[in-house]
Amino acid sequence: MTGFQTLLSRLGVGAALLALVSGFLGGGSDMAVIGGSLLLVLAGVRHVSGILPHIVIDLAAGLVGMAVLLVVLASGMGADFWWLLVASWLFCWLAVERGMMASTNTAMFSNVILLAVPVFFGIWIIFVWQMLAVGLDIPMVLLPSPAQIAVRFMASTSVLWADFQQTFLKAALIGYILGCGSAFFLAIIIDRVPFLQRGLLPVGNFVSALPVIGIAPIMVMWFGFDWQSKAAVVVVMTFFPMLVNTVAGLQASQAMERDLLRTYASSYF
Repeated sequence: MTGFQTLLSRLGVGAALLALVSGFLGGGSDMAVIGGSLLLVLAGVRHVSGILPHIVIDLAAGLVGMAVLLVVLASGMGADFWWLLVASWLFCWLAVERGMMASTNTAMFSNVILLAVPVFFGIWIIFVWQMLAVGLDIPMVLLPSPAQIAVRFMASTSVLWADFQQTFLKAALIGYILGCGSAFFLAIIIDRVPFLQRGLLPVGNFVSALPVIGIAPIMVMWFGFDWQSKAAVVVVMTFFPMLVNTVAGLQASQAMERDLLRTYASSYF
């Protein structure tokens, strides 16, 4: 255990002890007292070598704290609730630290840990967000809780699907395919015709540097406010970078490399 992990462990035990004392002396929730007691028991078990890996115990402590906090949140919040939240957060942090530094003998178990650590960390961040938003009674306008976002999301699936079709399937995807596809084929023609290369590449370099804020109003004037104007913006913003970079890639091959491919009876394509 590193010095930082030792610090996290001691702070977690101290916060769990404060949650237990606050629950007893402040007349808080019985579940907070139970949660603090369970965290202290798990912290004691962790110091007994040979029972379970430390990362498993720290992970169990964090999950126990999360479960107890959900119950305490429904029955009222006091000092014991916040101390229990801090203790659970510290134990989860310790589990993440151990997971990042864990060494395994099998590649499969190592891959499982590499996947489980960020997933657990993300779940814990969302959980803390929920606890803070509800516990501090933050207005929904300033910071909605993840539960409120999920409820609104599920209630708005039809609107989101319509917007997804309008924005992604029609505007972004069609514009991307048209812009990149036409630029790729034009780049092949330019590579075969040096005259076009001298005439079009300077224009392509100039247009590719234009910001979208300068192109969007022109496209709206030409195509209106429907998805066609958005697709046109995507076409312009993808066409010229694709053209310039494809031509540069085609010209990057040296004469010796082209001669080698000719010896293999390779065509231009």
